[in-house]
Amino acid sequence: MQWAKCSVRFPDAGRVPDGSYFLYTDDGKVHQLKSLDGKWHCLAVAA
Repeated sequence: MQWAKCSVRFPDAGRVPDGSYFLYTDDGKVHQLKSLDGKWHCLAVAA
């Protein structure tokens, strides 16, 4: 597993605090994200 840069957009949201997050999608997928200094990184899992 490796962290890769990614883009995250939150409509109607201000700046999200740095930290680790889980994103749950409507189709049942879960993505692990982290924000450092306002830059987003996604955990890429090899298939």
